[in-house]
Amino acid sequence: MGLRRYSHNSHPKPKARPSKRSRAGKANSQKRWEEKKTAEASTQTQDPAPPQTAPAPTPTSASAKKIARFLKVSSNNEKLAFNYLIIHRDTLVKLTQSVLCDICNLQKIVVRYEESHGFCKKILLVCENCYETNSEVYSSPRVSAMDSSRPPFEINRVLVEAFLSIGSGYAAMERFCMEVGLEIMAPKSWENHLQGLLSKSADFKKEVLDRSRQAVREAHMEEDPTIQNDDVLDICISIDGSWQMRGHASSNGLVAAVDVLTGLVLDFEIMSKYCHMCQMQSSNLGEDSPEFSDWQNNHIDTGECQKNFEGSSGSMEMTGAERLFKRSIEECNMRYVTMLSDGDAKTFQHLQSLNVYPGIQLEKEECVNHVAKRMGTGLREKVKQCKAQKITLGGRGEGALTDNKIDKLTSYYRKAIINNIPNVKAMQNAVFATLEHCSSTDQKPKHSKCPKGEDSWCFYNKAKATKEHPKSHTEM
Repeated sequence: MGLRRYSHNSHPKPKARPSKRSRAGKANSQKRWEEKKTAEASTQTQDPAPPQTAPAPTPTSASAKKIARFLKVSSNNEKLAFNYLIIHRDTLVKLTQSVLCDICNLQKIVVRYEESHGFCKKILLVCENCYETNSEVYSSPRVSAMDSSRPPFEINRVLVEAFLSIGSGYAAMERFCMEVGLEIMAPKSWENHLQGLLSKSADFKKEVLDRSRQAVREAHMEEDPTIQNDDVLDICISIDGSWQMRGHASSNGLVAAVDVLTGLVLDFEIMSKYCHMCQMQSSNLGEDSPEFSDWQNNHIDTGECQKNFEGSSGSMEMTGAERLFKRSIEECNMRYVTMLSDGDAKTFQHLQSLNVYPGIQLEKEECVNHVAKRMGTGLREKVKQCKAQKITLGGRGEGALTDNKIDKLTSYYRKAIINNIPNVKAMQNAVFATLEHCSSTDQKPKHSKCPKGEDSWCFYNKAKATKEHPKSHTEM
């Protein structure tokens, strides 16, 4: 009996279902593309009279509510345009082999490249027979710029922005071009594009902050109709600082002023203890040379120096808050009269000492979330201290102070504060009530401080009020 040979394609193997990891990766990639499309669509000018559509659903998440306050949702469903592609030169040669010359009508068209501008080239279709140029075009359009008769090419600007977006610079672009086989732009061109992007980002920053500030003003006017549009607005804000790295060794930081009512950013200040251009010129010219001193003075005067702070990284938030408060009236037409604090009193005390708004006393409010977080942190620290002293406070045994129990106590502590504002005595009683409630047992009930009645959150007192037998319970 002979063997019959089958080709591999006779009965193709069924395609396996993509793994969860693969599907999740594709979904996340699609989500990032959609977010980019939404961001680009939001920067486009909206028509003054858009067509009538069904009302948009009410935003539910905090981020959605913030965006809905100042961003018109675009109904543009067009897919994100992929404007650029990478082509091998031989491919263009094959493409033009059958093209006839417009002059001599022969298939002698060849591709020539002239005028290299970074990643952009001038492409010409030239006849080898009559030497006439049939067509010529640049491989990229130019950037739309009203203040220049010869604006830069878009591909160069796009690639500079792309490498910056992934946290890389000229060296990374140079390595990329070496590996792929592309001609790279000159370092001076890179610097020019950086300046162009800086100007573009400054304009975009002003546009977004202006819209955010107007949205905040409108929200406060809804809360208090007596406020006029041109009044200096007194509001409550929180100061939020963030650093490039954890700890207090970061050279870069960001301080933002956030409106408490809307959650929108009103202003921000970027803090930096480092300037790359200063570092490069210091190495090239010598830090103590008069040439470097002259260059640095001009560098600072033109506003190109990125270093705008000297001191410890931990004090960036305090200095940044000072700058934001001092320009709040000029930039935002607002006074930050109340500050929502996260427990760090240094920034608030520093602002009070400055007397930023003469005749107006700054007030401080504590963030409930941070207060509760400090309680949880204190309990966890206590467990560590007891463990170091050979005292068992944590662990898995009955009555042990586990992380899960600390989370519950922290949540109860937070609710006790929120539900009894502004009665401090009631807050104190509610905090002790939750503590005793959690340590109660059948043998030793501890519910005397818990609320009474049928609507009580305490199951024990609620059962007593409804004349039912309380269920058995042990310590939390």
